[in-house]
Amino acid sequence: MVPLLVMLAPVPWCAAESLDGAVVASKHDFVLPSPTNEPLLGLLLGNGDLGASIWADGETLVFTLGKNDVWDRRFNDTHDRPIITFDELVEQVVSGTWNFSDPNNYYCSQAVEFNFSPTPKPVGQVRLTGLGQISNLHLRLVDATLTFDTPNGKVAVIIERARNVVFIRVPAEAAKKLQVDIYRPRETLDWSQPSPPPASFMSQPSKENAADPANAPLAPPETGITEDTFWVLQRIPAEPTYPEGFSVAVAAIVDGARSELSQETDRAVCKITSTQKPWVTIAVGVRTTGDGDTEPAAGACRLAEDAADDPWKKIHTAHAAEWAEFWSRSAIEITASNGEKAQANLASTQDAALAEELFYRNVYLLGCCIRPGAVAPSLNGNWIWMDLAPWHGIYMLDYNFQQTFWPTFICNHADLAQPYFDRICQTFPIALKNTPFAYGKEAAGATFNPGDYPIRHDGMLYAGYLFNPIMETSAWVMQHFWHQWQYVGDREFLEQKTYPMMVEVARFYEWLLQRTQREDLASLVPKDGRLHILPTFSPEHWGTVSPKFVNNRDSASAIAFTRYHLLATAEAADVLGRDAEKAARWRALATNLSDYPTFESPEGTIFVDVRDAPPIEYNNPVPLFPVFPGEDPTLWANPRQIEIARRTAKLIQTNGNNSMVALGVERARLGIDDSLAQFLADVRKRQYPNGVLEMALADKCPRFMKLAIFTENFAAAGVVAEHLLQSHPDATGKPLLRLFPVLPTGMDARFAGLVGEGAFEVSAERKQGRVTEVKITSRRGAPCRLLNPWGTEKARLKEKGGEIQTLEGNVLEFPTRSGSSYTLVSTENVQ
Repeated sequence: MVPLLVMLAPVPWCAAESLDGAVVASKHDFVLPSPTNEPLLGLLLGNGDLGASIWADGETLVFTLGKNDVWDRRFNDTHDRPIITFDELVEQVVSGTWNFSDPNNYYCSQAVEFNFSPTPKPVGQVRLTGLGQISNLHLRLVDATLTFDTPNGKVAVIIERARNVVFIRVPAEAAKKLQVDIYRPRETLDWSQPSPPPASFMSQPSKENAADPANAPLAPPETGITEDTFWVLQRIPAEPTYPEGFSVAVAAIVDGARSELSQETDRAVCKITSTQKPWVTIAVGVRTTGDGDTEPAAGACRLAEDAADDPWKKIHTAHAAEWAEFWSRSAIEITASNGEKAQANLASTQDAALAEELFYRNVYLLGCCIRPGAVAPSLNGNWIWMDLAPWHGIYMLDYNFQQTFWPTFICNHADLAQPYFDRICQTFPIALKNTPFAYGKEAAGATFNPGDYPIRHDGMLYAGYLFNPIMETSAWVMQHFWHQWQYVGDREFLEQKTYPMMVEVARFYEWLLQRTQREDLASLVPKDGRLHILPTFSPEHWGTVSPKFVNNRDSASAIAFTRYHLLATAEAADVLGRDAEKAARWRALATNLSDYPTFESPEGTIFVDVRDAPPIEYNNPVPLFPVFPGEDPTLWANPRQIEIARRTAKLIQTNGNNSMVALGVERARLGIDDSLAQFLADVRKRQYPNGVLEMALADKCPRFMKLAIFTENFAAAGVVAEHLLQSHPDATGKPLLRLFPVLPTGMDARFAGLVGEGAFEVSAERKQGRVTEVKITSRRGAPCRLLNPWGTEKARLKEKGGEIQTLEGNVLEFPTRSGSSYTLVSTENVQ
C-alpha cells in the first residue's frame, strides 16, 4: 500500500527530454578555411543513397558523386578452382594430404578475388570553375547544408533528402564567370597491370582473367545535351542482376542565367554568359537502372528539370524538415563537471567535447550513407571516387558490414537497418541452398559466407576456394534481426522474418555440433564431454587451415556467436509460443559448448582467440568477442569470466585495423574506468577534419592508410552512447538498463531517446555525479529492470497518467505497458 502523501507528491519533469539534438549538433558543424585537395578529406554530403565529397582540384571545386547501387557487378568465377567442401577439407587435413606449403593457404583466395570486379563505381563529378577563391566552408549538421564564401557572395549546397538531386545556389555576381562540367572520368583499369591506387595493395588479376573478354574494362562514358540539360552516362556490362546491363546518368540544368552548352568525350559543359536572376541555381539529377529507369539519361534530365522548377526556399524548407525529424530521434550532451580541479577539468572538457562531437558527426554520416529503400552501402559508403575500391567495397560479414548498422539500434535510428535486412533476406534462399553444397546432403539449415555483394546469383559467392571457414558468420549475420526485436519490439517482423531465418541457422549449428563428434574428427576434439567447434577460422588470425586444425578449434568468436544464436532463437520461440522442444534442445547445446580459450600470462589468466594458442597482436580483438559483438548473455553470470575479460581488456594488443569500435564497447561494458579516455585517444590518432576516422594506424599498418572512407567506423557514435546507456544482461541473463555506467566522474551528461534492450527508449540526466531524473518509454511492454542509479536510495516511479509507486533495491524492477512512459526519481530528490 502506497501512502496517500506519496501518491500526491509531485514528480519532476525530465529535463533530459527537453534536450534538442539539432541545437547540440550545431555545435559540431564542419568548418574548414578552404577546400581540401583530395576527396578522402572532402566535406561529405549525402541523403542515404546519393553521396558527394567536396574538394578542390586546383581552382576548380569538385563534387565527386557516388550512389549505393552503382556497381560493376561482374563476378567472373570461370577461372576459379572448385570449392573444397567441409568433408573434403576434413579428409585432407586428417589424412595429411592438405598442401600446407601453398602460399595461398592463409585465405585460400580464388582468382576472382583478384579481379577488378565486382566493385562500387563512381557516379561522376560536378566541377565548378570560375568562382574565384573559395573560403570559409561551413557544413551545418542540423540541415546538411554546405555554404562557402566566394569573392562575390556565399554559395549554398544540399543533396536533397527526398530526391537524388544536388542543388547548388550561387549569387548572380559570383556566377558571371562560372563554368559547370558534368564529368565522368574514363576508367583507368588495365587488367594486365597491378591494381591501381588506392587498392594497389591488392594483387593483380590472373593471366586468364586479364585475357578474358568478359572482364573487359568499362566502355568510355557517353555525353549529351537535351534541350537545356547536359549529361553524362556510364554503361556497365550485363550480369545476372541486370541482364540488360546497368547504367548511371548525371544530368544538370542551370536556372537563372543564359549559357552555352557543349559536350566532349568525357564531359558535358555549361558556360554561363550572363545572369538573369539574383540567384543562379544548378540542379543536378542522378538516375540509374536500379531506380527503374530503362533510359537513365532521360530520367536524370527529367529529375533535374523538375527540381529546377521548384523554388529554393520550398526545397530547402522540406529538406531541413526531414533532417529535423532525423535529429529528433535522439540527443546527447556531455560537459565537464564544474567541481573538477583546473587541470582535470581541462582534460574532461576536451574529452567531453570530443565524445559529443563523435556522436553527432557519426550519426550524421550514417544518415548520409544509409536510408530505407536504398541499396546497402558498400564498405566505403556512397563516397566512391576510385575505379577499384579497396577490398572491392565488399559486404564483409565477419565484422565490417554488421558494425556499420550496429549503432542504429542504440542511437534510435533503427529504420536505417532496413537495407541490411533487405540484403540478407535476398540472400537467404541461397544460404539454404549453400548448406548441402558446402557441408554435405545430410547438413541442415542455412549458412552464409563471409563475403557478399549486391549481386543476384544462383549460388553463394565464394571469394575463396574453401567453404566458409568462419563458423560464426551465419549467427553474426542474423544478430541484427534479433536486435530488431530487442530494441524495436516489432513482433510482426520477429514472426514473419526473424524467427524463420533464425531457426534455419540454429538447425545448422545443431548439425555442426553433432558433426564434430564423428569418428573422422574425434581424434582432434578434447575428450571433456563438451561440444566443440571445428574447423573454424578466427577472424582473421592463424590462417584458414592449420595442421590437425590446431589453430582452428573453438575460437572465442565462434563459441560466443553460436551460443548467442542458439539462446536467442530459443527465446524467440518462447516469445512466439512455438517449438518448446526445440528451444530446450538449443539451450542445452548452448550450455554444453566449450569454455572460452585461455592463456596463463604473467599477470594472470587471460582470454585468447583459439584453444592452445598464445596471445598475439590481433586484427579483430577476438578474445573479447564474448563481451561484444558476440554478446554471450551467460558471460555476466560468471564472476571469474568477467575478471578474466577485464584483465584481457587491459593487456590485449591489436594492429588497430579492426579494433577501435569493438575495444571501445568491450571496455565500456566491462566497466574499465578509463574506457572512454582510451577510446578517445585511439580516435585522436585517426580523425580527419571531415569527421572520417582512418581505418589504420600510422605506426601499425601505414599501407592501409588513406585508402577510402570506411563506414564501419561510423559506429563510433554507438561507442559514445554505450558510455551513457548500457542494457546487456546481468547475472540473471535478463537485460539490465545501466545509466552513465562508465562516464568519467569529471563529466556531466544528459541524453534523450537512446534505446536499450527490452525495447526501452530512455532519457536521463547526471549532474555533479548524481542522476537527477530518468524517463523510460516502453515500446513492447516488457518488464523493465534498471540498475538503481541512486544506489541504496529508494526511487519513486510514476507512469504517465497513473499512480506513484516506491521502488527499492539494487535493481529497480517494474512491469510496463506498450507505449507507456515512466518517470523515476530518487526519494531524496523529492521535496
